[in-house]
Amino acid sequence: MKVYYDIYINGKDLKAGDEISWLDVYPLMFFMIFAFGGLSLYLAYFEETDMAYLWGGFTAYCMLIPYTTFFGDDRIYRMLIDGAMSAAMTYGHLGWFLGLFGKNFIEYHYSLHVVPFVYTTYFLFLFRRGLIDLFRVRESKVKKWIVESSSTVILLGINYMVIF
Repeated sequence: MKVYYDIYINGKDLKAGDEISWLDVYPLMFFMIFAFGGLSLYLAYFEETDMAYLWGGFTAYCMLIPYTTFFGDDRIYRMLIDGAMSAAMTYGHLGWFLGLFGKNFIEYHYSLHVVPFVYTTYFLFLFRRGLIDLFRVRESKVKKWIVESSSTVILLGINYMVIF
């Protein structure tokens, strides 16, 4: 995969356009999503503090830096499609997750659900880009469309099972 902006990673100074292994990118990105998103969920739903807004907004904004560096500005448009799916997934998965702890999605103000929505959008985008790099279909439009469409159908199926 190409780097879209200059970056220093793993002791290497990479310039825009340089190639980098997807194994150098995706583990770090998934770790960041689960660490920052997990702490945001904890602050929002279990500590019920206003710090959740500050922390969640700050970390979500900071996540844009590696996203644009590794995937480019033009690839971020795919996040709009992922955003529509993440609205349904946030409702379904968060309702299920909170139910495990005897809580209800409706008990919380709607603005509190923005942070999980943003992180779900980041996760879906990263998941889809990871599949494209895993199957090495970035250069083939037809194969790329098949992988993207298949991942959308699979994720919608998982979401359907969780909601119902």
